[in-house]
Amino acid sequence: MGEQVGKMDEDVTDPPVGDYRKLCSHYSRGCSFVSPCCGKVYPCRLCHDDQELTHKIDRYRVTEVQCRNCHKKQPVSLSFLVSQTAHSHMEG
Repeated sequence: MGEQVGKMDEDVTDPPVGDYRKLCSHYSRGCSFVSPCCGKVYPCRLCHDDQELTHKIDRYRVTEVQCRNCHKKQPVSLSFLVSQTAHSHMEG
């Protein structure tokens, strides 16, 4: 199955270098999440709920995040399996 991308992602997929944390007016973070209910990528749960009119996100079911700088997807975790540099731009 192909990757679905939320409307928010289509509008802001590649922000200028250094502006990747400004994708969301609710939070300043270095990562977005893959919604378990619709498979779309959103900057935060509030952005998801603003765009998806037929359902709300269950934030506790999110299992995958996507780095806003390099776009790499990985499982939600307290520690990252990538370099410290990559880890630092995933943090908010």
